[in-house]
Amino acid sequence: MVKVELTILLLIGTFSAVISQQKVKISVYYETKCIDSRTFFLRQLGPTYERLHQYIDLELVPFGNVQVYKQNDGSYHYTCQHGPDECWANRVQACAISHTDQKTSLNYAVCMFNPSNYGNTRAYAQPCAERNGLNWQQISTCFNGDEGEKLIEHNWSKTYYLNPPHNFIPWIVINDRHSYNQQQESFGHLFDYLCDNYLTNVPECAY
Repeated sequence: MVKVELTILLLIGTFSAVISQQKVKISVYYETKCIDSRTFFLRQLGPTYERLHQYIDLELVPFGNVQVYKQNDGSYHYTCQHGPDECWANRVQACAISHTDQKTSLNYAVCMFNPSNYGNTRAYAQPCAERNGLNWQQISTCFNGDEGEKLIEHNWSKTYYLNPPHNFIPWIVINDRHSYNQQQESFGHLFDYLCDNYLTNVPECAY
């Protein structure tokens, strides 16, 4: 009887460990000069990831509300909601994301959002890269070349084919699903929302 009880306890412990190791996929579609994106990154995503990073699979997609026009030579022209510097920074961050890990990518975006004049993206792109150990020359080569173009086209495709289509930025998708309630709760209370709905068994969520 004791052996049976011990086996059951071991199984419960193993099951709990498996649950705690499960990751929640969070995809954030954003713009680099968007005030709502800035608010979400600084107040919600950054602090939440710092506390729950071992349980989060983070995907950052810088693109947002961009008008795309195909030119006569077959290339694409992008008109960003907040001007050319946003298009430039979207591409820079896409390159940074592709050349580093999730944590560093997020720290880089947070660094660029942090200053009060964050809209001056060209002033902070390189210093924030260097502060986070990124190779600025590698990023420059990327955003000035074909790699950067392909990354932006990829982000455009991901944004364009969102289901449901986005009507707000940042657009928050969790485990490849989006709902109005999820968007509202995540935008204002991401940590609580994840703990209440996805990570109920992890010690970091214990109140």
